Amino acid sequence: MKLTFSYDRRLRRSSVAFTMIEVALCLAIIAFALVAIIGILPTGMQVQKDNREETIIGQEGAFLLDALRSGQTNLDSLSNNLVYLEQYTNKVPMVTNYGPSFTGTTGELTAYQIVGILSTPKYPTNGIVTNYYTRAKFLANSGPLAERATTNRDLSFTYLLETEIVPYMVPTNLALVETNLAMNLTNNLYDVRLTLSWPVLPNNTVGNSVQVFRTLVAGELTPDTNQYYFFRQAYFNRY
Repeated sequence: MKLTFSYDRRLRRSSVAFTMIEVALCLAIIAFALVAIIGILPTGMQVQKDNREETIIGQEGAFLLDALRSGQTNLDSLSNNLVYLEQYTNKVPMVTNYGPSFTGTTGELTAYQIVGILSTPKYPTNGIVTNYYTRAKFLANSGPLAERATTNRDLSFTYLLETEIVPYMVPTNLALVETNLAMNLTNNLYDVRLTLSWPVLPNNTVGNSVQVFRTLVAGELTPDTNQYYFFRQAYFNRY
């Protein structure tokens, strides 16, 4: 009896492997995909960073606008997050105070003083420029808690705030009745504009990102004995 051995074709087919050329082509395709992914990753991270900063600025602008409009004086976060505040009269520095992030300095402002200085009008009733603008550097009130620590703020997100409060201006060519109405508006209607610029770099220069918040506030804007101004929306000055 003669024995014959037969080889299954399926066994021979399963022993076939990739060649070196095929492996090299696969690695090239994977490397090309990884280069594309790694190349777009910094752009995605920058977009995420910009969106986060714009969200924080939107919250900060609304918070500050509401604080000035309602004359809130008990916001401790304003005092805690203030880095410095400068007030200019006719482009000449008039008031310069520093916040608690500067260890060892004096003249730290309270929330009452911060709101009172930021609310100083650009033009009083006599038409003389008393406040060219007020500028303050703040640490963001929103965002990660670690960035708001008072011990180390070097990596915290900060922005520069400039305020302008301008009363309604009376046109000169109005009839008597219209003039009386316009004067009532001048004494009781103010254009409040906040300009927030960011990011603030370590050398105190500011980046190109700017957002402006504006609103009209009706009511009385009067100073106290220390010349800190506050809006009182329940009171009106009648001309």
